[in-house]
Amino acid sequence: MNKLPFLLFLILSMFVGNASRADSLNVYPSGFYTLGKYSSGENSTSLAGYSTFAFNHKTFFTFGYDNLTIDYNSGNYKQRNYTVSFLQNLFPSYFKVSYSFIDGENSPKGSAASTDNTHLVSLEYYFFSNMFYYGIAGTYLKQSGSKDLSDLQITPRIEWVVSPLLYLSLKPNYTYVNDKRNLFSVSGYISWQAIENLYLKLGGFIGRRALYFDTDLLTIYNQNETQTKLYTFQLDYIAEKNLKVTAGYQFSNFSSYSIDYFYLGLRTAVKF
Repeated sequence: MNKLPFLLFLILSMFVGNASRADSLNVYPSGFYTLGKYSSGENSTSLAGYSTFAFNHKTFFTFGYDNLTIDYNSGNYKQRNYTVSFLQNLFPSYFKVSYSFIDGENSPKGSAASTDNTHLVSLEYYFFSNMFYYGIAGTYLKQSGSKDLSDLQITPRIEWVVSPLLYLSLKPNYTYVNDKRNLFSVSGYISWQAIENLYLKLGGFIGRRALYFDTDLLTIYNQNETQTKLYTFQLDYIAEKNLKVTAGYQFSNFSSYSIDYFYLGLRTAVKF
């Protein structure tokens, strides 16, 4: 099947099967623009789109595409990220499987271009009990090209629905990279409905991690260097019933450089 692994084929088959049996279908398309400013002088731009298909409010398929360009003094780097995710709601239990493929190309001026790629598979289970979510995710990542690395991550979660207005999340993480890095970190965030239709989210992590995959946002921090710090500030505004506007800032620090990200997104809903 070439670059299309069996897992992706299985997810697509499940998508077709659920589409043929669904009594209701909701589609949630979204788009994001991100600008990155590197402390080392590079700039990046990213355009990403996601579509989530919800069948009977029980089965969810998400398809994502992210096109990233990094410009530096002597050339540029282009990266395309393809993601598919399946979530099954078996309340109070939930099961999620995700797959991502990243195709990158580095084009220095006056030199031949080089390529790299990343494959990622993630499995997650969590359940709801007494206003808490408990769960665990396992992620395997393999990167080849300029560097050949593999990465195994174990990420438990505990989240507390304090009230309809307040949500707290805590996610420890253990990462083993096959270059002998053993890394530990703890990430967390708070989501708060500050006023009607306006939500504030503050988050970050402490510790160290590398090649980290966020199972909620379906994003990969696929830089090879160890990530040592991150904090984020985000506002979500519900402009109307089926339209959400997101704006945010994120600071991410690695072993030898840091990145300031500024992003803006739109999410809507269509019911069939």
